[in-house]
Amino acid sequence: LATGAWSVDTPGWVCNPQGHGSIETYNSGTNRETVPVHIWAYVSITGGATATITFRDQNATIGTLTTTSASVVLLSSTTTWVAPSNATMKLEVVMKTSDVAQTCSVWAAGAYQYEA
Repeated sequence: LATGAWSVDTPGWVCNPQGHGSIETYNSGTNRETVPVHIWAYVSITGGATATITFRDQNATIGTLTTTSASVVLLSSTTTWVAPSNATMKLEVVMKTSDVAQTCSVWAAGAYQYEA
């Protein structure tokens, strides 16, 4: 998990964000793929603070999940990832807490493409 600015050196995973190279997801004017993705994370936060889990690539935020639960909860959301076509992109998961004295724990996180 990352905690600061996007960097090629921070933890993350590499994927190819495209809908199987299909014409339905490709915009030739911007040379970008628009791919529907489902993001998820198992998260907990201490002390009633707010935990914010952000999925991002080097260009922008893909989606955000939040909780105030001290128990581990499964958070999930569907969103659209707009990324350069035919480019391998590193996806990062970033965690932040509203109170630096509290502990945010991310037990597992992931993202997958789905058919909208």
